[in-house]
Amino acid sequence: IQPKGPYNLVGFCVGGLTAYEMAQQLLREGEEISYLALLDPTLPEFIERSRLQWIVESFSHRGHRIKALKYFVTRFIEALIARSKSGLQFMLGRAYKRIGTELPLDLRHVQNQGKIRQSHYGYRYQPVDLDATVFLIDMTDEEWEYSKNYWQSIFQSGTNTIRISGLSQHFEFLVEPHISAITKVI
Repeated sequence: IQPKGPYNLVGFCVGGLTAYEMAQQLLREGEEISYLALLDPTLPEFIERSRLQWIVESFSHRGHRIKALKYFVTRFIEALIARSKSGLQFMLGRAYKRIGTELPLDLRHVQNQGKIRQSHYGYRYQPVDLDATVFLIDMTDEEWEYSKNYWQSIFQSGTNTIRISGLSQHFEFLVEPHISAITKVI
């Protein structure tokens, strides 16, 4: 870990929220943030949406329904496996506590998962005297204007808001050709 700034921070999705909060805390400590980039960061309005609304919206984009179906089926299977694994880890963690033994490192994260999610749901970005680069998926012009104005109101020293043309799904940020295009800007 770098003990002194200037710092370069980048975060994807909820990690964008984490990078933003890290920047806030470092600034309060008198540190310098030389670069902050948020890749399709979580917006408070979207945190509050139900999963059903998210799924319906994803299937409403013509030409992307097969991709959305593949994505949600894959996510469902991954979530089922992950929840089964988490459930077993949780029960194992409770067993360790019952017998009074310290939890192994690989089980400690399970006890904090719910707390971490709750903290994200209640979080609200606050205006900060900092500039940032915000990468966003392709969206309607109305959504783009709202998002661009929102981030400009948060980063008061300037915001470079970049709309990635042709990128319609959140997790496409992590695949080619989008990830290479983003790394060139970063």
